[in-house]
Amino acid sequence: MLRFVVVRGVLAWGIGTAVIFTAIQFLQHHEVGMADVARNIGMFMVGGIFWGATMWWLGGRKKSRSQHNR
Repeated sequence: MLRFVVVRGVLAWGIGTAVIFTAIQFLQHHEVGMADVARNIGMFMVGGIFWGATMWWLGGRKKSRSQHNR
């Protein structure tokens, strides 16, 4: 579980979403400094913990339901 949360949640979702969010801010002509980039990455990495844990939990529920219905 921990590997899934770190790889899929923190690294993939968290950093990926932070990059997209920062790019949107830049494209909307907001002044984006290094402090903003660091803050965005930190916030979305923390969010990635919750995203990864939720996806792991939902995947486990789906798997147990499919095994139960056999």
